Amino acid sequence: MYEVTIAIALFNAEKFIRKTMESALNQTFSSIEFLIINDFSNDESINIIDALKRTHPRGENIRIVNHIKNLGIGAARDTAINEAKGNYLYYLDSDDLITPNCIELLYNAINKNNAEIAIASYQKVFENGKKDSDVIFPARTIKEKDGLLKFRYQNTKQIMEFYVWNILYKITFIKEHQLHFDPIRIAEDVIFILEMNPLVTSCVLLPDITYTYVKRSNSLSQFNKRTQIGLDEVMGQLYYREYKKIKFKEFKSMPYAANEVTHIMKDCLHAAFSIIKKENLITPPLPTKDIKKLLTHPLTFSEIIYIKQHKVINMAFYLLGKLPYCISKILILSSLKFFK
Repeated sequence: MYEVTIAIALFNAEKFIRKTMESALNQTFSSIEFLIINDFSNDESINIIDALKRTHPRGENIRIVNHIKNLGIGAARDTAINEAKGNYLYYLDSDDLITPNCIELLYNAINKNNAEIAIASYQKVFENGKKDSDVIFPARTIKEKDGLLKFRYQNTKQIMEFYVWNILYKITFIKEHQLHFDPIRIAEDVIFILEMNPLVTSCVLLPDITYTYVKRSNSLSQFNKRTQIGLDEVMGQLYYREYKKIKFKEFKSMPYAANEVTHIMKDCLHAAFSIIKKENLITPPLPTKDIKKLLTHPLTFSEIIYIKQHKVINMAFYLLGKLPYCISKILILSSLKFFK
């Protein structure tokens, strides 16, 4: 039994996996299982892992679980939940990096406060090494039902932006609530976080930067520098935004609901803007009805009238979703700066 499992979903990451693994193996914390979920890679990735397993001083703590076919990152992360031998679980993407004290900081914080999860700060860099931005959380312990959601949506200008990685989870918390990843290939982490957030009653936030998220131009999460965008990829982006709206309806009576729905609709507007700007690259073309659905507000007209905050902007979002597409398209392209 280990204290912590670092889980890495691996698929054709031969260019990055050595540096990622070295950052994991270089941890100051001792009791770590390095769990590799090989999602049917067909490049040199798994050979690099095998070499580290044979030669690295911590190689005996590397364990490989093989999928017999490519199932996608959601299924790989789900396999990690079932296979982890640690009391705590930590996800590391196969092309990102962590600091040597990452696990030690998170482990000490989660144990000291008897929390269900601990979340540390991170930095974003481009693949050429140029710095993009830092996401710094305040040092804070939250111990109340809906406390994480309340804190995350305390305002609409800047929400607490975190993903499944760089979080240390108590494995019993995940299993007791039967949390799992959908077997999808885009935004599986967003849906997992949406399901997890309302269940968290105790968490710790750390201002320490322990993770480097590398933004790559050919990533599914990025639409830049592309000559063609597959329709399935776009539908995946639309799916998780629709999921956000559906999940929001469960909590629309909460005090933070106005901030949350405003953020959701801003996100949908930005997605619609990106799709319209790049619609000629989408193959086959995206049906207009799907963009209309993206712009549809999750609240009714009467519900928006009675919200106490952000009434005007949500009314604008609501009306935008009701207009004929040819008109809303023009408005989206000309008004994004205003909605920012």
